[in-house]
Amino acid sequence: MQFSKTQIAIAAGAGFLVLLGFFLYLNWLNSQPPVLANYRQRYAAFICDSEVKHPLLAWRLVDWEDRPPLRILHYSGKRHNQGEGSSYEELLSVTLDNRSGVWVVTKYDSLY
Repeated sequence: MQFSKTQIAIAAGAGFLVLLGFFLYLNWLNSQPPVLANYRQRYAAFICDSEVKHPLLAWRLVDWEDRPPLRILHYSGKRHNQGEGSSYEELLSVTLDNRSGVWVVTKYDSLY
């Protein structure tokens, strides 16, 4: 199959434009801030704000999972809804880590 010089030039130009676009995109990505840079701070602020709006009134341990060195504690909690003046029940979990011989809370999950 034979190609004309015009077809080869068009293909080469298109390939060059694709590569140029790719490298410009990489350059743009390189100048962007990290996506998760402030994730922990924003997540902590969200949890603290939610805990203020929905304070925990009572809780009881309903289950736990042992996944050494982790232990996940599942609680049933009763919360006060400040916006409505009512209360509701929900599940929450606390993950503990025992790598150094001391239990350390590493994660807290709750639905508000």
